Amino acid sequence: MKWSKYNYILNCKHGVFVYNSTTNSFLKISKTLLDSLKNIKDWDLEIDELDEDIKKILVAHNIVVSNDFDNKYLTKLKFIHRRSAFANSQLSLTIATTTDCNFKCPYCYEEGISHTKMDEETETAIIDYINTIKPKSLYITWYGGEPLMNFKTIERLMKNINELSYIEEVKYDMVTNGSLLTEKVGSYFIEKKLKNVQITIDGLEENHNRTRITKNGKSSYRIILSNLDKALEILPDCHFSVRVNIGLNNRADYPILYRELREKYKDKTNFSIYFSFVEDYSMCGGASCLDSKKRIDFLRYLQDVHHIAEEVYPKHRQCLCTATSINSFVIAPNGDLYKCWNEIGRKDYIVGNIKNKKMISNYDLICDYSINYNKFNDPKCLACFLLPVCIGGCPSNRNSNLTRNTNLEICPYNFEHIDLALELMYERVLATTKKYLSKHNIQS
Repeated sequence: MKWSKYNYILNCKHGVFVYNSTTNSFLKISKTLLDSLKNIKDWDLEIDELDEDIKKILVAHNIVVSNDFDNKYLTKLKFIHRRSAFANSQLSLTIATTTDCNFKCPYCYEEGISHTKMDEETETAIIDYINTIKPKSLYITWYGGEPLMNFKTIERLMKNINELSYIEEVKYDMVTNGSLLTEKVGSYFIEKKLKNVQITIDGLEENHNRTRITKNGKSSYRIILSNLDKALEILPDCHFSVRVNIGLNNRADYPILYRELREKYKDKTNFSIYFSFVEDYSMCGGASCLDSKKRIDFLRYLQDVHHIAEEVYPKHRQCLCTATSINSFVIAPNGDLYKCWNEIGRKDYIVGNIKNKKMISNYDLICDYSINYNKFNDPKCLACFLLPVCIGGCPSNRNSNLTRNTNLEICPYNFEHIDLALELMYERVLATTKKYLSKHNIQS
């Protein structure tokens, strides 16, 4: 047996731990045991020389594993990734009804893209493609620009899709700025299987109106919240998530907004609020992004001061995005096909057009996204102890760095600050465990 490559020794204010990412667990150890484990790691001490109870714990948490465990585990991860990427029983389409928007946010990656609306020819081609695939499950995300600026396309496509009898499951999501989600629009979606709506609010009213800028000069904050009030009532079976984009200038707003909206909608089971750090796509108009240390500091501030626990990094899962899934496409208003939301309108990233008979024109890029642009082809990722809990960074960023000599961020974790992140994660695990034990009257 051997020391797992997915272990990490964490020495923090709470003590010394061995963290293992395959089980996502922390094992608190004494200095004596740490010295013994270091000997195991250096092959100076056989595992059998350890106390039997300690050995069982180490094995149970994959801290000490069989000689072939790491290779077999990696193969399993690759298999799960490939199986998901090439699943053909479902079809996922992100449909940009328009590239136009009634906002002009400074960090928008669609800056400079020409504004077009989807026409009925493209809509017909989408239905024809769905009929060709005949998926059992169909997932549609309405996207833009602002998708509700071309509401007619949404109406026509939903009518035609809902008439397809071979589809066993259909689910609609929407990403919208919320300003056009009026009571009339919301009423349309009753019984239309709209499952999730994401609305962005950039902090409290003053900061929000500074970054979520409308083209007509009107403030959008109160309009969005008014529309959200009505939508939550009209569509109780649709989940509405408010996303708050966090940068240097509005981070102090989040805990206040979090409390206000959680209290306001405390009786609504179809509401949630979360934040996302503003990312620099090298086209965001000078948005104030937080570096790795400031992000961790912000998470700790939320936890220690406001008792708001956000995920430190992904749960133990293998996550796929549109780019890496073979049966997922982003459809631009003119029918051009892309593999990533961030690439709409950029000619070099077009993989085909829904209106063409052959449809796909750039198999190389599709193959690269499905096979090459992932953590399993990155030596740095393969050597990283966090591989099992990391989704591997953005495939589009990998593509850009490899083909366009950019220097976009790939690794979600800055190892200069990884101890801070793990310490924070441990505190979350400890708090969750204590809460569970207390709820079930179990003594720790």
